Amino acid sequence: MRTRATALAAVLLTAGVLSCAHARGDGGAVSGSSQSSVAPVEVRVDASAGRCPISPYLYGKNSVGENAALAREAGLRISRESNGNNCTKYNWRKDLSSHPDWFSNVYKQGWHERAQRLQSEFDHLQIMFCFQVLGWVASTDEHNYKEQQVPREQWPDRHSNQAGGGDPSLYLEPWTAKDTVDILDHWFGPGRLGLDPARFRYWHMDNEPACWPSTHDDVCPEDLTAEDVVQKYAAVAREVKSRYPGIRLMAPGFTSEWMWWNFKNEFVDGMPWMQYFIKRMAEESRDFGANLIDVIDFHTYANARSEEDVLQEHRIFYDPDYQYPDANGCKRWPDGGWHEDQKVEMVFARTEQWLDRYFGPGHGIGIGVTEVDTRGSEMACALWYASMLGTFADHGVEVFCPWGWHESWWEVLHLFSRYAGTTRVQAASTDEEMVSAYASVNEAGDRMTVILVNRDKDRSRPVRLATAGFTPREGEYVTRSLRDLPERTRTFKSRADNALQEGRVRMEKGSLALDLPPYSIAAVLLEGRANAGQ
Repeated sequence: MRTRATALAAVLLTAGVLSCAHARGDGGAVSGSSQSSVAPVEVRVDASAGRCPISPYLYGKNSVGENAALAREAGLRISRESNGNNCTKYNWRKDLSSHPDWFSNVYKQGWHERAQRLQSEFDHLQIMFCFQVLGWVASTDEHNYKEQQVPREQWPDRHSNQAGGGDPSLYLEPWTAKDTVDILDHWFGPGRLGLDPARFRYWHMDNEPACWPSTHDDVCPEDLTAEDVVQKYAAVAREVKSRYPGIRLMAPGFTSEWMWWNFKNEFVDGMPWMQYFIKRMAEESRDFGANLIDVIDFHTYANARSEEDVLQEHRIFYDPDYQYPDANGCKRWPDGGWHEDQKVEMVFARTEQWLDRYFGPGHGIGIGVTEVDTRGSEMACALWYASMLGTFADHGVEVFCPWGWHESWWEVLHLFSRYAGTTRVQAASTDEEMVSAYASVNEAGDRMTVILVNRDKDRSRPVRLATAGFTPREGEYVTRSLRDLPERTRTFKSRADNALQEGRVRMEKGSLALDLPPYSIAAVLLEGRANAGQ
């Protein structure tokens, strides 16, 4: 299996696909020995290699809710505020949407007030809402199913279409591309709400179209095709780009591991659904004369079964040697066969390859994640989140907004947003499965942060860290670490009141040594200077 994965990596490298120099292993590893009973992990950081900007919009989530003060303190930089399935039928003129997960009933959404409140409460937050693409939106809440008048044990399936007695014409109305884009005039136009378009640069385009035949089966035809979806998306994108070209459109929200690859359980014209969507949007973009998509968006519900597999999920996106135990969709190949032994996803690396192939080099299209969640102990979830932030920074991913939110993530978000630099630099570990290093430097080049993640649940791991391309001063340094976070308990209150533990390490003769406790995250904060030419 490893041979096949490595061969695929070679193909992608030849095509110039692996972003930021295929970061995890691109620097080689230093060797050495230790007197410890556990061999030390050698970490080498090279500030002269693998440099790429870290997007501030990795520090995101779905919905600020009532946590504005907490989000400001933790360093949140982008929030997806349009929700999930119920954004598809949002009528901005009436501020109503039909909720397919709740009898298709129609409810107020509060988009306008929420947008105004978040703009006033935050100085730098990007606030993301959604354009409707399917073509039907809510018209009235007068025909809702009155579940409160029915004993709960007599409720029908809440995913069934009970509003309007099952007649969507009573609670929905048609919606054109112009209708959906007119919200921008209402929010940004003269004499309207007075919102700042610079704070609403990212817009998601609808939500999980491969699921429409089930989530919106009241109006979505069963014979919906992948090409139907492309046409609907392209129509709205043309309207947006004709009127507000500075907006960055995110689409389509590939739903899950199976639906990254399959549309209605099949490849499309012999291609994975991801590839087909990118190819067709590139063709529509050429006809239009400008890109009709700016960020390829994924929902990454990979659903690993064990905590051990959860802690390796960050490897799904780029690692050519990672055999994902719960791989499924990637087992179908273009020849129509099913290859049970194929478990290498490399889903983002492949996406970058397709973007280069169909849009051409220098296309400026990013990759984002606007929904994801995981499971496990609180500390395992913290390690998972840190690994995702580090991996996505390594490869230049643009947007990351988890759907679920664990209490430990406030701590991890704060650690990365406050202490990581703005430019990713290359880091390599000799035991990548258990210990990863994510390195960055500040704009001035006089500070380096190395965030170390120990995924070993049972053992401390000794680490020896050395740098190249950056000369740290000799002497003592501060570390900031997270470990033993309690279950389902919010420990992060503010930048001054949180669970970060302070430690000390010494840099001597260009290297330092430290022990990482089991299941821990540690940031080493170095000062010095970049070597000449950096």
